[in-house]
Amino acid sequence: MGTGDKIRKDTDGIIIRINLKKNEWIPILSKALVQKTISEVHDAAHLGYKKTLKRLRSSFYWQGMYADVLRYISACWKCQSSFKGKQYTALPQNIEKEGIWQTLAMDFCGPFKIDEEGTINYVLVVIDMFTKFMEAIPTGSMSTDETIRALSLLFNRYGIP
Repeated sequence: MGTGDKIRKDTDGIIIRINLKKNEWIPILSKALVQKTISEVHDAAHLGYKKTLKRLRSSFYWQGMYADVLRYISACWKCQSSFKGKQYTALPQNIEKEGIWQTLAMDFCGPFKIDEEGTINYVLVVIDMFTKFMEAIPTGSMSTDETIRALSLLFNRYGIP
């Protein structure tokens, strides 16, 4: 509740919250009516929690509105089954794989904290796309110099692709 709010009963016995700054009043719902009210507002269009909460707040008030609306929508089967979430694009599958040790893919993993002193290290992961053979090389950073050092070790061991 805001600092300029008061709570009182109106002539019908309904408890209302009055915002003195905006000169508006909003009925305070009893806990018995909360679920039914959320259901009525949300199920009409299966809006997300922000829009459902906005519509409810324009007409009603009760303690814990945000948590109640979020809990209701999280349990709504229709919303959860149609929610797409963040869309991820698939990795390209058309990489030419000519032969062993001809096409390599590489990326860094990390940072990893290795000791009590807080040393941060990374791992350069290199994969042969033909055989799926993987090599993981620890590095101190993701700098160009460290990458060249790690790849030199790898190419000295297995040859240059």
